Amino acid sequence: MSDAGNQWLIQQLQSHSHKAGQLWVADENAIDNQPALKACSQGLQIICNRFDIAQALSDVGLKSQFTDFDFSSIADGSLSGVYYRVSKEKPVVHHVINQAYRTLSEGGQLFISGHKSEGTKTYWDKAKKLFGCNSALEKQGTLYSGVLTKYSSLPLAEAGLDSKDYPALRPVAEIQSLAAGRAEPITIYSKPGLFGWNKIDQGSAFLIEQLPTFLSSLEQPPSSVLDLGCGYGYLTLMTKGLPLKERFATDNNAAALRAAEANFRANQLEVEVVADNCGQGIDRQFDMVLCNPPFHQGFNIDSRLTEKFLQQARCHLSSKGAALFVVNQFIPLERKASQYFDKVEILADNRSFKLVRLAP
Repeated sequence: MSDAGNQWLIQQLQSHSHKAGQLWVADENAIDNQPALKACSQGLQIICNRFDIAQALSDVGLKSQFTDFDFSSIADGSLSGVYYRVSKEKPVVHHVINQAYRTLSEGGQLFISGHKSEGTKTYWDKAKKLFGCNSALEKQGTLYSGVLTKYSSLPLAEAGLDSKDYPALRPVAEIQSLAAGRAEPITIYSKPGLFGWNKIDQGSAFLIEQLPTFLSSLEQPPSSVLDLGCGYGYLTLMTKGLPLKERFATDNNAAALRAAEANFRANQLEVEVVADNCGQGIDRQFDMVLCNPPFHQGFNIDSRLTEKFLQQARCHLSSKGAALFVVNQFIPLERKASQYFDKVEILADNRSFKLVRLAP
């Protein structure tokens, strides 16, 4: 289904494609009309924080900068237009609006769209004060859209929206890793831009609690692990005390990859971190796959995403290896997993989450 917010933005870009110095900001809302975007892409810059979207853009010949919304390479006042479909998380939206303000020239325009439930009207009201602009926000059904022209000349440090210091990594937890006979202190760093960025996910904590049981079920101790959808790297960090020879961690989100790499460095853990779409670009197998997939929150389950994670877990398991998934109680992972694995069993269940052991 086409996203109405992106469609509106493409229409605005088509009307202004003759202008130089334009930037498209792509977040989790996939650009589902790449050909239309390509048709007016001459001189267009694209910043994207999702590897799969960057890959889809590349597939149709569009270049994008895969980054955690790092605008540092764009000079102050150098852009004529910024196109932005609002993100899910407030600090991300505030950061992008701040950077649009900084990088737009006087008279430059921010084209912004999003739905009522996403807080778009509130973001608009804040951005109007920053930009010194009184433009009206248009409403079509649940979609809000509008154009803000930069008239203000206030320094960003004085007038900017509160982004919670979006670019900065900060410590969010002090924990002990899984270890044989000794405590391994772990400091976890994270930042806005990740789901549940300032806490330890309860499902992941449950998986680690039961990991010794899972390890005891294996025919032999694993020598390698793949953390599929690693987030800030919690699951991999918690294997620090295990005698693993190889650790791989992969994620689709640029902010997650930044945080994971920082966590592994800070805790002296050698891990190969790979930007990838569900591990599809990794061409090797592992004795153990750990996964807290992104479809475990809420009641709307993306069956295609579920199958993608299961397929990739199977592709990346060695013949004697096993995978351990943690999912919400209501997700029928076992039924789907039986298409890819010969052995499917619930290893543990705490009424909120269940751990599913999968093996060839």
